[in-house]
Amino acid sequence: MFGLIRTITGLIFEIICSLAVRKSKIKNKRKWGLLILLFTIISVTVSAFYPIENSVITFSSPEKAYSYFYPGKDIDLVVNGNETDFVVGNVSYLILPKTEKGWKTAAGFDLKTVCSKRIEGITVATIYKNRNYDDLYVVISMVEGNQNEIGDNVGSKFYSKKYADAEKHFGDYYMYVAHINKSDKPYCININGEEILITEQ
Repeated sequence: MFGLIRTITGLIFEIICSLAVRKSKIKNKRKWGLLILLFTIISVTVSAFYPIENSVITFSSPEKAYSYFYPGKDIDLVVNGNETDFVVGNVSYLILPKTEKGWKTAAGFDLKTVCSKRIEGITVATIYKNRNYDDLYVVISMVEGNQNEIGDNVGSKFYSKKYADAEKHFGDYYMYVAHINKSDKPYCININGEEILITEQ
């Protein structure tokens, strides 16, 4: 819906302006037509980075706010933060702002990688945030095996999601997600008894 609304709005604007130019008496109508097209493309592109509908639309759940940006896509996991929620979908992640009345949508542009560290093999630990909020989320991805002990040095609660490797390249693997605070430094995770420093002061 997010992209569809912008595309439809851009097309309507382009059609109205093009018709106005055709019926007008201005010279260089072809030039004006190209300028209008260029302006429309730029406007639609820029609007994709700034969800202006947040000023008028509040969603009743993080799932609905995610589906507005990625319509028809499944949601695997929702992890609650203080000012935001981290939503894991089968397409991508979004960190959605929340208010007393509900949730706002967010653009992929709002997702910022704070740091990322490859641990061993295909396992990666990444800390994400919404560029406008302080909540941090640690994502430990591509962890093989189904009996992993995952923790950190600040006692965070980790939520897990199992992914089956249809190609059988790696076997089944897990993703683990937890909300952490920006003051949690130095920050270490523990995977099956092995402590790994992710960030330091």
